[in-house]
Formats: sequence, structure tokens, C-alpha cells
Amino acid sequence: LCGSVSSVVRAAAPVVTHVSMTHEHCIFIDRNGEAYGWGSSYDGATGVGAFAGFGFVGPLRAGALRTAGRLRRAVTSGHHSLVLATDGALFGFGANASHELDANGGVTASRPLLVSLNEKVTAVQCGTSFENTHRKVAVGASIAITENGTTMTWGAPLAWLG
Repeated sequence: LCGSVSSVVRAAAPVVTHVSMTHEHCIFIDRNGEAYGWGSSYDGATGVGAFAGFGFVGPLRAGALRTAGRLRRAVTSGHHSLVLATDGALFGFGANASHELDANGGVTASRPLLVSLNEKVTAVQCGTSFENTHRKVAVGASIAITENGTTMTWGAPLAWLG
């Protein structure tokens, strides 16, 4: 999917400073610190405000983020994405069944939500796996390193996160 939208990206002419992609969707950040998403947004993982199945194509600006900093990094998994601002604010969107976006919500989000960690984040990563008991169920996890060096993990079964 992501390879098929190169002409759309050229038409918009953003200067890309960071990109992250999975097999279903891509998020990039331009030099103005704005995030764009394209590809499948079945779980809202592009952050563009829609739950569209396969074939959804953008790029579209990923919502109005309330942060004093510009966006500097994006990370993507099969079903959720996180974007990090220069001021340490962290935003997530997409699947949230395993609480990979937050610790107490569990509601899937098609627009970016502020991830409340009560500390400035300096690095972030996320991932998705599948649990195969009787059916495929996607489970996701997120991890962040804060300004003071603390590692925080959330989402997925806790046994996976250590």
C-alpha cells in the first residue's frame, strides 16, 4: 500500500524529515513538525480521523495536536501508531484493545490522543503481535524512555513486557 502513494506525496511536496511504516500504513513527519498518515486505517492507525479499511489513501494531516513542540518522531505497528513532539509530549492513535495507547481507556482512536505518562518522553517504540488461541487477535504494546532515563511499558499482556 505505502509504495503506491508516491505520486500523491510528490504532489503535496512536503519535505520529509522522518518516516515509519508497517505492511499496512505509513506515518511521516515533515520539516514543519506535522504528521501525515496514509495506507490502511482500519483501526484508525493513520491518525487522520477515519476508520477506513484497506485502500484508504492520503496523505492527510494527522489531527490537531495540542503540544508546544513540533513533532519529531513517529513509530508504527500493525494496528497503532505513536508520535513524539520535541517538548516530550507523546500522542497515540489506532487500536487500543490491549491499552497500547493508554493505561485506562481501551478505546480505539482514529485521531491522536495525548498519552499521559507525567514525564517528558525522549524515545518511543511500539509493536503488534497476534494471539492464536481460537482466532487471530491483535495485541499491541508501547514503550517509552523518559527524560530521566525511566523505561515505561504499557499494553499487551503484562507477561510480555517484563
